[in-house]
Amino acid sequence: MCVTQFIGVVKQNLSVKKAIKLHGSDADTAIQDELQRVHAKKTWTPKHRLDLTHEKRKAIIRSSMFLREKYFASGPYEKLKARIGAGGDQQDRQLYDDLSSPTVATPCVMVVAAIAAHEGRSVITIDIGGAYLNATMPTGVKVHMKLDKQLAVILVAMLPEYAKFVDGRGQITTLLNKCLYGCIGAALQWYKDMKGTLLGDKFVENPYDMCVFNKLEDTGRQCTATIHVDDLKVTSVNEKMLEAMADLLRKAYKEIKVHKGKLHDYLG
Repeated sequence: MCVTQFIGVVKQNLSVKKAIKLHGSDADTAIQDELQRVHAKKTWTPKHRLDLTHEKRKAIIRSSMFLREKYFASGPYEKLKARIGAGGDQQDRQLYDDLSSPTVATPCVMVVAAIAAHEGRSVITIDIGGAYLNATMPTGVKVHMKLDKQLAVILVAMLPEYAKFVDGRGQITTLLNKCLYGCIGAALQWYKDMKGTLLGDKFVENPYDMCVFNKLEDTGRQCTATIHVDDLKVTSVNEKMLEAMADLLRKAYKEIKVHKGKLHDYLG
């Protein structure tokens, strides 16, 4: 029987300065890992600020880096995670037709867990690292974002090629190619990307919840996946279907973590 725990843990966002003070080298490592991930996924293209028109310079949005102490649902401390986000509140909302993005409803999560228990299905949970960074910005939308002096110093130390883009304020201006966290429509673009990946593998969207997908084998055995942003729960009586799902996501998104067993932490 699969047991999914829902135990609330208070999460606190830490500034870069505070995280370094509290966690030292662990904070440095988390920050560098996040910047390296963003760079590797070609999330942005650095630009010379003075090459932009006056109107584009006025529209540059801010960025911010925060760190979070992550805990297992059962309570113990897991790790420190850094994330850089965009100041989406400074974007022009009139450029977007749709801003909302679905996530699986909690009752549906419970129903899928109940079906898994009743049918004796195996369960895996999958976490996709840097999920939004796999989704491209909406067509026709150009967003410029600045990295503050503190982040610019760290980035240049890691990747010296950015040095020539540091402006007189010590900042770096970028053009966003991917949907950085915080951007308007980022969650929706990511959902569309994930949905396309699943539909391309013959999954079918559930008519009652657009974040539940099912796939049937010729033998009638079913694989069910629920999506909550970058966290998936996948169930099937056929272990090979679970392995195939993990392989599909690994091929599409590279950076995934697959959790197996009878006890799973899902949605906190």
